[in-house]
Amino acid sequence: MIFISYYTENTPYEEVMNTHLLPSLKKWDLRYDIISTRDKGSWQFNTGYKSTFIKEMLLKHKEDVCFIDADGTIEKYPDLLFNIPEEYDIAIHQLDWFLFWRGELDNPHRELLSGTMVIKYKDSALLLIDEWIKQVGIQASIKEQKVLDSMVASNKNYKVYDLPPSYCAILKRDGGLPKYIGEPVVLHHQVSRQLKQRKNWKV
Repeated sequence: MIFISYYTENTPYEEVMNTHLLPSLKKWDLRYDIISTRDKGSWQFNTGYKSTFIKEMLLKHKEDVCFIDADGTIEKYPDLLFNIPEEYDIAIHQLDWFLFWRGELDNPHRELLSGTMVIKYKDSALLLIDEWIKQVGIQASIKEQKVLDSMVASNKNYKVYDLPPSYCAILKRDGGLPKYIGEPVVLHHQVSRQLKQRKNWKV
């Protein structure tokens, strides 16, 4: 498996990549392929490229890939990412929204997070990614992870492995993490919160 990511050139995300994800990949001696892309005009279009980028990397490397956003850092060796059972197409975390933000238990609402994903190199996973690309194009005003969320919720033929919260841990606005997450393996620093206030940029 190879780790993949991208950033938009001539934006602050180049520095974000060089201070967050890239050094943590090197720290753990993980194979990676990181590219820069031209600004597509908006945060929405730049993030929407994610699905196409993942397909390009699957076809280029012909092996499983793990996508992590540029502002993610790998805090511990990510053993689980290398051991997703072969019957699955994709591994993602589905955030327990009410537990994360409000500390409330037993609410069924979940939100798919695309900051850490493993995508298998096989036909069924490629079909999933093709549909994601198609739907991102059709639903251009909707965030790419919400598009993917709707897809996997409505089609049970997609085999989805639910990553634990420690593999897509999000720093809250106060810089903290809810206790239920435990020690993060992949930590997302949510740099886009600050950068989007300055310009409509992403990755």
